[in-house]
Amino acid sequence: MSTRRFVWRPRRTSTPDSSPSELLAGKRILLIGGSDETSEAVAAALLAHGVVLVGQGHLRDADDSPDGVVDLTLDGGFTADWRPALLRTVGALRGCYDAWSKETDAVRTCYVAVTYLGGRMGYRDVSDRPWGGLWAGLAKTLHHELPNLNTKVVDVDPAEVADLPSVLLRELYRWGSYEVGYAGGVRYTLAPRPEDVPAPTVDLGPSDVVLVSGGGRGIGYAAATALAAEHGCRVVVTGRHPLPGPDDGWRALDDDAFKAHQRSLWIRATADGALAAARAETTRMAQRRVLGANVAAARADGLRFDYEVCDFTDRAQVDALVARLGPELTGVVHNAGVDMATRLPRTSDDDFVRTVATKVDGFAHLFGALRDRPLKFFCNTGSMSGRLGGMVGQIAYSAANDGLTRLGLWADARAPFPVSTLCWPMWERMGMITNYDAGVRYMSPISVEEGSRRWSEELRAPARGEVAFLRAFGSAMNPVQVRGFPVHREVPEFDAVYPRVFHLGTPVSFRPGAEFVSDVLFDGAGAPVLADFTVSGDPAVPVGVLLENALASAVWAHPEGEEPAVAWIGDITVLLEGLRLERGALELRRTTTLATADGAPVVEVRFDRPGVGRVAELRIGYERVAVDVPPAVVQSSDEPATPGPARWSGAVLPVATWHEGGPVNRTAEVREPRPADLWTVPLTPALALPLAALENIVRSVLRVRPGRVLRITRLVRHGPPSATSRIDGDPVRGHWHVVDPVDDRPVLTASTPSPSRRV
Repeated sequence: MSTRRFVWRPRRTSTPDSSPSELLAGKRILLIGGSDETSEAVAAALLAHGVVLVGQGHLRDADDSPDGVVDLTLDGGFTADWRPALLRTVGALRGCYDAWSKETDAVRTCYVAVTYLGGRMGYRDVSDRPWGGLWAGLAKTLHHELPNLNTKVVDVDPAEVADLPSVLLRELYRWGSYEVGYAGGVRYTLAPRPEDVPAPTVDLGPSDVVLVSGGGRGIGYAAATALAAEHGCRVVVTGRHPLPGPDDGWRALDDDAFKAHQRSLWIRATADGALAAARAETTRMAQRRVLGANVAAARADGLRFDYEVCDFTDRAQVDALVARLGPELTGVVHNAGVDMATRLPRTSDDDFVRTVATKVDGFAHLFGALRDRPLKFFCNTGSMSGRLGGMVGQIAYSAANDGLTRLGLWADARAPFPVSTLCWPMWERMGMITNYDAGVRYMSPISVEEGSRRWSEELRAPARGEVAFLRAFGSAMNPVQVRGFPVHREVPEFDAVYPRVFHLGTPVSFRPGAEFVSDVLFDGAGAPVLADFTVSGDPAVPVGVLLENALASAVWAHPEGEEPAVAWIGDITVLLEGLRLERGALELRRTTTLATADGAPVVEVRFDRPGVGRVAELRIGYERVAVDVPPAVVQSSDEPATPGPARWSGAVLPVATWHEGGPVNRTAEVREPRPADLWTVPLTPALALPLAALENIVRSVLRVRPGRVLRITRLVRHGPPSATSRIDGDPVRGHWHVVDPVDDRPVLTASTPSPSRRV
């Protein structure tokens, strides 16, 4: 499985209408943060458009929670104290958490954070107010704990803060990209761009000293030992506690004896009522034990590997360490960090601050001590939890990591050396991840060997800014998070994930592991395929395109981590008249629900049209079923025009010429369309079904059984569609088989009602 290297860049994007969303009026909004002047201006603009402002002091219970929080955050400079503003945010969100966690409406609730990074999210023209990344990381992770919460980060140029009220009126209750910015009247979002690591520009050798903060354990240790072994440089790693000494009797115990010692401490603490202290002590003991073993192993391997005690949240300790290392220090890897992995309501203010401070204060202190030094590199250890949002329990950790990235961008514009932040996915069984099995549901891990190699390459060719390493996305994304999916074809597993984004629609309500309701729009302006099929003379949505949309929605009805492969689609009923476009478009409400049939899980998908009612329904199953494969046939004949209301032009979905061997058996070959044939948009989703073959089966079914309602008993998927399909079938008995004509690989089997059957 591949790992891809990306950088993020600001990209111009369309600006919403200047009129506020019609959904804004009447919403109860809690407005917090910002300067008095900015807060008053934003409050006046919201009130003028029907918003009801509520005060934080009024949040006495869940029933009193607001619909949304607009957070003006902290607009102070590098020396500003971020703690009061961030804890104000955390307190407000705790007050809303219980009510918002029960919300199933995917539109009503929101958290919108304003940052002041320059209007391009800090990635260009970096302002002198660099703290916005803390709120960006927080916002991008909230919806993992609150699945129906809409989040957005709105970045502005501090010189244009007077425009903020009008900007917020444009953005509120228009959800989509969750990072946007305004600079010079132009709206931006962030977009990924693949880039290979450049050629090395830095030489490391025995004369170099590299400091790795927090490098005594985890991925920092892997990187530190790789640097020392490959280049012969002296590597200094750090921790907050001393190495185990002679007074630590447990240091020489074997693993079983050490675990027994920990158990005895827990038993004693249970009797004494001191569980919290015992938890802290046993954790610290285990960390120091690993630390001591790692340092000893590195030295035993002959590496120039030293350990220093330093708490990087203490500027005096940082200054003292830098002074001890002296002018030989040529490179820094800021790797120190902590992760509590606790949901927001159970995270104390002290733990939240410590998680963030270890990353961002540690960076600020190191950078302050070294900003005039001729370093070869200054590399931050970041995380994909900051770039794309973290998993449940990682709100503080994500805030810390995205805060670190934006501080790095700020520092790089002001330093004589390159400052970079490497955003890593989870490493295999290593690092701060506390629940590895849960972590792999978000993104597949990178191996320690590959991570160490890539890290060494980055240090020898130091980038400026942020570099992100993407692996395959897991199944734990929700319909809110997926809107921030990195939209680039080189993203690993793009073809598997992007259909969910393309066919998402506008979320209406979401019950994780149960039901997802969304409004989906089929717009003929960007879809030539919608002109290929007509019903009663009007352009209509082809049945196969509707089924593609249904398949892409099925994942949202499954619990996190459960995404079985689709085996069949069945009980398909389509009212053809209901698929007709109106003024070039068709909007349907799609309801996707997890259910059971004969004791097995199935997903039921329904499409309803306003003013018409149900226009289509079907089931999606996950257990393999036996299929009847019809024989191939030989003779040819032309098919008369299909009776009834449906017509195909064949421009996008080719119309087959059938060959017949008798009254029942038929065969044909047909070219399958490419996704770009269907949609005239920059990025198109991979196809799950052989659409040309499927539409020709539909055409034949309607020829044998004409009418305005189409019924298909079952479609069984055997594999991905091929460039060309051969269709073998018996339209009278209602059996069809689609294969790849090159190697007879099965692709799809269809069962349709025969004319003699009553349905």
